Amino acid sequence: MRRVRPSLHNNGSFVLQNSLLTALPKLVRLDAVLTAQIVSQIFSHDLTSVFTSLQSEENGLVLFEFLQAIISGDFSKDYPVAGALLTENLTRNHHQTYFSLMTKFHPEMVYHHLSTQSTHDNYKPEECLRLCQDYEIADASAYLLERMGNVSSALQLMLQTLESRMMSLKRIVRGMSDNNNNSSSNAIKSGRQR
Repeated sequence: MRRVRPSLHNNGSFVLQNSLLTALPKLVRLDAVLTAQIVSQIFSHDLTSVFTSLQSEENGLVLFEFLQAIISGDFSKDYPVAGALLTENLTRNHHQTYFSLMTKFHPEMVYHHLSTQSTHDNYKPEECLRLCQDYEIADASAYLLERMGNVSSALQLMLQTLESRMMSLKRIVRGMSDNNNNSSSNAIKSGRQR
């Protein structure tokens, strides 16, 4: 874990900051928005220390929850000034880390995140596309392909996805039909035996 440099702060502040860095993962689990408020007050210009203390917790899930509170706008709704300050200090790499963790933990959120971003400068489209393809997030992959100018590949991917889902639906319907036929046959057989 990265520690705050004592030369920049008096000893009491140094101890407080290091104690907070140690406690941050637990605080995020309790309330990510309130933890972001604490971070905005104490670590707004040293987010690297915060991310370092969170990234190894639960395989990155705690860092995702913290970033989610900031990037989703939940934090800014409650604390507009502090939210703007933290958001302003997020780098493109922070956004990319958030996106990577989102594909891993919440793939259902990826398309919405991409399609509602006010600025697309916060992520690297090629890297995002690779992540979406690795985690088989078809709608987000198609969206990125289209944004990158590869409309035919986007359309082809959506058609393949539709075909795959139609085949799955057919199997489910056939399975239900077979179960109903077997149930009906069993009911008829048991009725004859009486």
